[in-house]
Amino acid sequence: MRVKKSDWNPENPYTCEASNSKGTLSTKVAPTAPPPDQPATVFLTVPTKKELENGTATFLCLARQFSPKQYSFKWFQEDKEVTNAIDTYDTSEKNASVTLYSATSIFQISADTWMNTGVKVKCEFDHKTGKEVREAQYTASMQDCSDIAVNIVPPSLEDMLKNRQGELKCVASGENPGFKKIEIKANDFSIAEASEKDVKNRLKVELKARIGYAEWSNGTIFTCTVEHSGQSQPRVTEFSREKDKKREKRPSVYLLAPPEYKEGETMTLTCYVKDFYPKEVFVSWLVDDEPAIGYKHITSQPMQNDKYFSVYSQITVDSSEWKSGTVYSCVVYHETIDEEMRVLTRSIADNTDKPGVINLSMNTPACCKE
Repeated sequence: MRVKKSDWNPENPYTCEASNSKGTLSTKVAPTAPPPDQPATVFLTVPTKKELENGTATFLCLARQFSPKQYSFKWFQEDKEVTNAIDTYDTSEKNASVTLYSATSIFQISADTWMNTGVKVKCEFDHKTGKEVREAQYTASMQDCSDIAVNIVPPSLEDMLKNRQGELKCVASGENPGFKKIEIKANDFSIAEASEKDVKNRLKVELKARIGYAEWSNGTIFTCTVEHSGQSQPRVTEFSREKDKKREKRPSVYLLAPPEYKEGETMTLTCYVKDFYPKEVFVSWLVDDEPAIGYKHITSQPMQNDKYFSVYSQITVDSSEWKSGTVYSCVVYHETIDEEMRVLTRSIADNTDKPGVINLSMNTPACCKE
């Protein structure tokens, strides 16, 4: 059966009926009703004092969690529309059956224009659900009040890749007290919040949120919003991991025997973790299958070569331990490693017949990694 597009709507369903000798069955057929329109939450951020000292004034107009996607930004100086020095980008997220969108528009002028002429800057966000307008104007009190620094501290790689959960922190500091609110959101859903009674009279505030491995690994956008009595608009900072599914690559791991050494000296074992993506990796060491507590070991920052990253990790041990047959293991955690395996392990012990050769290479199941 074919119907006209104009006749195909949720309010007028069609009935399909089938009959045979045992009876009749029927069902109603209609298109899925479109999701309800969702208005945006809109913020306008003003330039920091540090940026103004560098000669520029950048404004961000942020529209969060709206639907449908169609929208437009407009910028005004003294109520006159301007189109120069503007950049706009948007993102989307799936929330159950509804896709919600977020968009950011960036506008920049010189610091002198903002500070010396008293120009009024206005952002207009136009959407099916209505028009939202935010504006800001420089005043001397903005310069006199404290400049607010807001930073997001992501959880450690050990927490995320090994423990599969960790703590994300938002840290805000200012020269004067006056904090009113601090909030952390994951894809625009609030996951932690502190009100004025929790943060007032402080020069530095900190808010923590527990997050899981799935949130961290799938590209969730974490947003920290800070309100301060000395700022005309909330200060917003975002954090998300760079991740390209098409580039994902599991690391290759090599454990290198120590160079020549003299008896009684310390020696260094090197674990080389090569050609992986994304760049986040965690390396730990075991000594005779126990955590290397009390040993000095370091891991380098990721080094990029073309599309992929590499790191090396080193542990310092006594030559007498090495000669006694102690087994040293390098354990590598990376999100591309099979979920059931979780880690790659390379082990080595003294071998006078084949110096420099890896004695053991194995994948350790997650249940046996401790």
